[in-house]
Amino acid sequence: MPAISFLKSLVLRNYWPSLTRISLITAPILMIAGTSDELIPHSHMQALRAAAKAARFIDWFEVQGGEHNTTWQTAGETYPLRILQFIERTAAGSR
Repeated sequence: MPAISFLKSLVLRNYWPSLTRISLITAPILMIAGTSDELIPHSHMQALRAAAKAARFIDWFEVQGGEHNTTWQTAGETYPLRILQFIERTAAGSR
């Protein structure tokens, strides 16, 4: 809601130390990033990806034009396929 984004600091008091915490994750990570996400800027996703150095592996799925609530639609049939591929890759590594 860009029109009222100036109120964010007055209302939102959640602390999200994502950059610190993601560096501790050793499990595989699937990151689905919509390039037009209006709630989580694409640059934040890229920073999280760069910080996830301890992850066993990262599957990065960038959806051109994907917005926060429509990335799955924008990606179309590729969306569930990428999730399935991540699950299969993760399961194969655990054997």
